[in-house]
Amino acid sequence: MADIPHVPKVIKDTTKPGTNKAVERKEFSNLLPSYLRTDTNKKVLSTILDFLMSNGNTRQYSQYYGRAKGGYHTATQDEIANLLNEWQKNYSFSPGWFSQDPGTKEVQLSLTQDDAYTELTRHGVTAKDWNDVFEHSAYSWSPPINHDKFINYEQYYWINWALVLDIPALMGGGTVTGEITANVTTREGVSVALETGMGLKNLGNFHFKVSGVGDSIKLDERQAADIITRIGTSREQHEADYITIGLGATNGNPWSRSNYWMHEDTLKAMEIGCAWSASVTYAADDIVSRDGEFRIAKQIGGNINQDPLSDNTLTYWGPGIKVLDPGARATRPIIEFNKDIEIYNHGFDHAAEVGHITSASIADIVGKSSYSYKSGADDVSFGNGQSVLFINSTTDINNKMYTIGGVGSAITLTGEKTIYNWTISTHTQAGHWHLGNKNLYGFSLSL
Repeated sequence: MADIPHVPKVIKDTTKPGTNKAVERKEFSNLLPSYLRTDTNKKVLSTILDFLMSNGNTRQYSQYYGRAKGGYHTATQDEIANLLNEWQKNYSFSPGWFSQDPGTKEVQLSLTQDDAYTELTRHGVTAKDWNDVFEHSAYSWSPPINHDKFINYEQYYWINWALVLDIPALMGGGTVTGEITANVTTREGVSVALETGMGLKNLGNFHFKVSGVGDSIKLDERQAADIITRIGTSREQHEADYITIGLGATNGNPWSRSNYWMHEDTLKAMEIGCAWSASVTYAADDIVSRDGEFRIAKQIGGNINQDPLSDNTLTYWGPGIKVLDPGARATRPIIEFNKDIEIYNHGFDHAAEVGHITSASIADIVGKSSYSYKSGADDVSFGNGQSVLFINSTTDINNKMYTIGGVGSAITLTGEKTIYNWTISTHTQAGHWHLGNKNLYGFSLSL
């Protein structure tokens, strides 16, 4: 600050600060007629009106205005203006806050430091230091979960049966994979915008689960072990899982593959997409919607196109399943971790799916008409088109996976694929294993 101490001092009376002109005293009595200029009138007017007519009597002070803490204030020299309160002394001229309309750039609200503190005191703040005001044991935390499923859980339904849209032109997902958004046309000729959680089926009866809509669409192929067709009161595959992982995980972990939560808007979109059409002939296990319900075509020895609402509907169709079934609705928050979150003792990529794991030798299987083995207490038999992984077997086939054929005549093993350093990541109900590959830590893929 200045080298001269800021000590208040009285200067000459002036009308304007900084001038040296002597003060001219004006007497109101001089404006009166001479016969009224009596001593009595002069005394009265000099005490009342003379002060109003005379020039101002000002005094000039030199004081410090600004922030006392962290500013340029020198306590031994600078006298703080005595009209400020304690908060103003500490934060005077400090930056405040303002809000601005992003469109018009118009300032809508501005607050100085002391005004902000005054507002906070109305809410119980007593500290006089910003560090103390904002110090708190609580903090914001954003866990790696789907926040919508956690907050708006009542909008989600556990659909763990083979609810799919029939998309004849869907060939392995090549036309939609990697897109941000995409539309597909159903068997009924309805255009449907894909949504995460939808189930799809193509002309080859391959089932897919949609994920990544809005980012990069991914279609995960589903084996029979991952889906179930429910007709009537048949037991469902899984109970609702309130702690799970998002669909489309790269490592194909069991939580992601068995995540059956579906948003109500997705269900409504699927209802429109598979609405029953009189011009379509339906085969067994085909799914249609009619009057707020999904129905599954029965195995009756031929194709059908009967209206599910007709009198003989149960001859051709299973019982109706409500589109928004209250029994399938979530009853508490769903904790769904991000799909590619790192998992302890799991891989980063999905290695393969296998139907059988055995330690048998080639001689025990190849050329035989059938082959079965014990899996726990169950007898499990080979089937055509299934896969088998050999472990702890002879070196020529150990850790190798094959496709089974010739069951019923002479079994063949084709399509050899070596699984290095494999590990089982999950075992599904229908006898399918999902395999990963061990890395320095966790599990990874190397096919």
